[in-house]
Amino acid sequence: MSKFGEELQMIAISFKKQMSQPLCEKITEEIVNKIGLHCIPGLIKYSYPYESKGGKGYTLIQPITESMVAWDIWTDHKGGYLFLISCKRFNPEEVFEILKRYKLKLINCEPMVLRLV
Repeated sequence: MSKFGEELQMIAISFKKQMSQPLCEKITEEIVNKIGLHCIPGLIKYSYPYESKGGKGYTLIQPITESMVAWDIWTDHKGGYLFLISCKRFNPEEVFEILKRYKLKLINCEPMVLRLV
């Protein structure tokens, strides 16, 4: 068994669905609670275009004590990307079930584990 922080589990998901910031926050909270992670207060939001650069959408980053959850939402494409990164192991299927319940059409789902040792 590795020490906390020696490995990082990540899933990267692309999906189709128009997403509002409150919906992203609600889904994030549900995912974090389901798999036993812990949010840190201070959700960060960046809106685009920024200084006339970038497409239409926004990025949300929710720090968690185990790492972070990030949404990259493209409103002009009616979809986006979700990244869940954690030093604590979790079952990706539990995440997929939540996303499907909210009717996100999952395009690609790539789980991986990175190690420092």
